[in-house]
Amino acid sequence: MIKENGWLSWVIKEDLELLETNPNEFWEGVEIIGAWAFHGCKKLTSVKLPSTLKKIRKSAFSCSGLTCVEIPEGVEEIGDGAFGLCYNLTSVKFPSTLKKIGDCAFSEASVTSIEIPEGVEEIGVGAFHDCEKLTRVKLPSALKKIEKIAFAETSVISIEIPEGVESIDDKAFRGCKNLTSVKLPSTLKEIRDGVFKATGLTSIEIPEGVEEIGEEAFQSCEKLTSIKLPSTLKEIGDFAFKETGLTNIEIPTSVIITGKHAFDDKTALHYKGYIIKGTEKCSSINALNSMIFGFRYIDDIEGAVAHLRSKGADITKEERVAETDKAENAEVKSSPKQANKNTGKGE
Repeated sequence: MIKENGWLSWVIKEDLELLETNPNEFWEGVEIIGAWAFHGCKKLTSVKLPSTLKKIRKSAFSCSGLTCVEIPEGVEEIGDGAFGLCYNLTSVKFPSTLKKIGDCAFSEASVTSIEIPEGVEEIGVGAFHDCEKLTRVKLPSALKKIEKIAFAETSVISIEIPEGVESIDDKAFRGCKNLTSVKLPSTLKEIRDGVFKATGLTSIEIPEGVEEIGEEAFQSCEKLTSIKLPSTLKEIGDFAFKETGLTNIEIPTSVIITGKHAFDDKTALHYKGYIIKGTEKCSSINALNSMIFGFRYIDDIEGAVAHLRSKGADITKEERVAETDKAENAEVKSSPKQANKNTGKGE
C-alpha cells in the first residue's frame, strides 16, 4: 500500500486483508483515493469508506467486485470511471456534499435506482451509460447541464429535467426504450443531436424558449405520435423526426431552417394554414423549406404555392383556412362597395 499525505494511491492483496481485518488502520488519515487504487479487485465486494474522504479519483474502484457502496459525507467529487464496469454494483448512496460526478463514473453498473444530491451541478459524459437495470433517476435542482450519453442505453421509465437546465447534450437518453415520459424545463434552450433517439416516447411538449432541435433528436421514436413545438423554435436538424409515429405536426412560423429528412413524407406538415405532404416528385421538407422562403421573401405566396404544385408538391389549405377564404370571397362578391374598396376603384 502506498499512502502519503492523505493520498492512497495503490493497494495489493495484503492491503485488502488489512482492510478486511482492521479498516480503521487501513483508512487512517486518507482524504483522497488515487486513480486505479482498487482497479480490478474482483474479490472486493464491500467497503466502508472513511469519514475523512474528500475525493475518489479516476477508476479508483473500476472493474472491482463491489455490490454496494455508501459514499461518506464530505466527498465532493467522484472521478471519471471511478466505479465503471462494476457489473455487480446494485446500490449507491451519495453524500449531500457531492458536487461532481465524473465521466463514465458508473457506466455499465447494475444500479436500479439513483437519487443525485441537490448540490450536484455536473453529471459527466456517460456517467450512467449502459446501466441496463437503471429504471429510476431523480435529478437535483442545481443541475445546469446533462452531458453526452449520460443516461444512454438505460431502462429509465420517466425523467423530469429540473428548472435551470439550459442544454441537454448529444445522445443523453439515446436508446432508453422504456422511456415514455419526459418533462422538460422552461429554461431549456436547445435539444442537441440524438438526445431522445430510439426511446419509447409517445408524446412530448417542447417548452417555449427552445430555439434548436438537433440532428436525429427524436429519430426512431416509433411510438411518438404527438408533439408540440414552441413558437420560439428556429432550427430543426437533419433526421430530427425521421422514423417516428407522427402523422401530423404543426410547424411554428418562427422556424427558418429544417434539415434534410427531418420528417417522414407520411407526416403531414401544417404550416401557416397549409398542409404539406411528401410525394415521389417533391418531398415534404423541400416543399416546406420553399414555403418558409416564400413567406419570408415573396409577397405572392399563392403564386409560390402554385409553382410548388406544378413541381409535384402536395399542398392544400387547411379546411378552416379554406372556409375563411370562401366566406371572404362570397362577402366581396355580394358587396359592390367592398369589391371596389378591395380593388381600389371608385363606385
